[in-house]
Amino acid sequence: EGKSTFLSIITGQMTPDEGKVEWAKRVTTGYLDQHAVLKPGMTIRDVLKTAFDEMYKLEKEMLDCYDRMGEASPEEIDRMMADVGDIQDILEAHSFYTLDSKIEEVASGLGLRDIGLDKPVDALSGGQRTKVLLTKLLLQSPDILILDEPTNFLDVEHIALIGANGEGKSTFLSIITGQMTPDEGKVEWAKRVTTGYLDQHAVLKPGMTIRDVLKTAFDEMYKLEKEMLDCYDRMGEASPEEIDRMMADVGDIQDILEAHSFYTLDSKIEEVAGGLGLRDIGLDKPVDALSGGQRTKVLLTKLLLQSPDILILDEPTNFLDVEHIEWLKNYLQNYENAFILVSHDVPFLNAVTNVIYHVENATLTRYTGSYEKFQEMYAIKRRQEDAAYERQQAEIAKEKDFIQRNKARVATRGMANSRQKRLDKMELLEKRTEKPKPHFHFQMDRTPSRFVIEAKRLVLGYDTPLTNPVDLQLERGRKVALRGVNGLGKTTLLKTLLGQIKPIAGKIELGEFVSPGYFEQESNRGNDNTAIEEIWQEYPGMTEFEVRAALAACGLTNEHITSKMMVLSGGEAAKVRLCKIMQQPVNLLVLDEPTNHLDVDAKAELKRALKEYKGAILLVSHEPDFYEDWVDSVWNIEGWTTKII
Repeated sequence: EGKSTFLSIITGQMTPDEGKVEWAKRVTTGYLDQHAVLKPGMTIRDVLKTAFDEMYKLEKEMLDCYDRMGEASPEEIDRMMADVGDIQDILEAHSFYTLDSKIEEVASGLGLRDIGLDKPVDALSGGQRTKVLLTKLLLQSPDILILDEPTNFLDVEHIALIGANGEGKSTFLSIITGQMTPDEGKVEWAKRVTTGYLDQHAVLKPGMTIRDVLKTAFDEMYKLEKEMLDCYDRMGEASPEEIDRMMADVGDIQDILEAHSFYTLDSKIEEVAGGLGLRDIGLDKPVDALSGGQRTKVLLTKLLLQSPDILILDEPTNFLDVEHIEWLKNYLQNYENAFILVSHDVPFLNAVTNVIYHVENATLTRYTGSYEKFQEMYAIKRRQEDAAYERQQAEIAKEKDFIQRNKARVATRGMANSRQKRLDKMELLEKRTEKPKPHFHFQMDRTPSRFVIEAKRLVLGYDTPLTNPVDLQLERGRKVALRGVNGLGKTTLLKTLLGQIKPIAGKIELGEFVSPGYFEQESNRGNDNTAIEEIWQEYPGMTEFEVRAALAACGLTNEHITSKMMVLSGGEAAKVRLCKIMQQPVNLLVLDEPTNHLDVDAKAELKRALKEYKGAILLVSHEPDFYEDWVDSVWNIEGWTTKII
């Protein structure tokens, strides 16, 4: 309709076809010109200071006056002092001497302080550059501010949905995406908002390759392309009027396809698939042959390619290795739309989110800022709630004491009754209940021989080798983490060392008196056992009281203990599986991604228990923060692989 054209005309950027534009005298205007050039070599701070160029000129004029006073006559000094006084008044009226704090305040409000005020403008993205121009404009405080869709370049909400295991985070996501029906109320999305949900249980059509699945992210554009090609086919038999209509349609479609970079889709698919490690698996690999983790990677990649208005991710890092988590972190930091993310990976949350929703006792509380900021604010909130409860309890005790002492006396009975009524109407604060916290303890078995595992010329794989021949030894009491990109055989190595999979070549020997405890990556889908039955099945000699006590020690409530494994959250199910290992003495712990799904408190407790454990540990984890400060060494499987990485 010409809104931007109108703004360009009244600000003199364009000439009107007819008439003229006149501004009142001495009226200052400020226009957000998104095409303005920022001078190379300047920092963000330098650009923002140019908002006050006129005041800096006045300051220079004032300082020049002071310099010239040494050689001036008394009359000239009087004149200069008058000028200096006038300039001083202007500078003070415009808060010139607090400009730095004003710059910090406005820059912070628009997110520039997070980018860094000393960052060169040459290194900024288009959106960041517009933020700088908008900040400078606001600092200038013109009489009339003219803004053309300024919010297009401001930060969208990158939300973390956090809470302890079992608080209902995944259930909440299932409700807002229509996978489940709420018990009360309804969910409404704004019109024309597109959402994308990482559903880890979605079915991939057999017979399709990874590339085929990823291309379905652009189904709507492929339909438009087909419509355009059909138009071209029909033009040969169409009348001139029909051809004109078709050419108009083709032009519209062409504009849409070009706006969505349709003709570079293959390179976009390659880029995102490469970032999440699918190129290493092979884009022409059939989806039927993929593991659960690889399948989730395909679904995540497809979702990122769709670029919905709101991206909804439920623990996306669980099946990614360190390198691919880093790639996803950078991708989400620069994601121009909004997203809702469930994760227990604190460094990841701090890096990508700017809003926290904390779910606790079926209540959602919003906090602005990073996860670290949330922790500070949550601690303050808890202290305030505790203090308010204590104050109210003291007030109630005082009132009850007064009522008790005065209700029998005729002279004071009225006051006692009045206070009783006030007490009855008081809205009582509930004492905050502490959630059960897990306590993990792994029992140590008898001391084994010096080497708990020895392998010589070991080649891992199924039908084809995954590694070159390797020799390895794990000494008793040593703690080792395995790292390497997904698909290189970390899980295969664990299963091979434990004798669950035969090696393609080589020899493995477990030491004398070695008793391993194995935490395996697994799904609870289809597991009809309750948590109690899951432990009893492994340890039939335990009493019900002993089983319940063991599960409760792992942070599980009575509701969790009597629920089927298939309906427990990932974190609750992981606690049950850890509980199974803790019921018998072991001198070798083999743990395959034990932190997947565990909440922050459970992860910290597991870390403490593993540091305290005296036996040997062989650990696979995609979280270096979890293990770096307590393992003795890290085995990088990338040095063993036959694959090109």
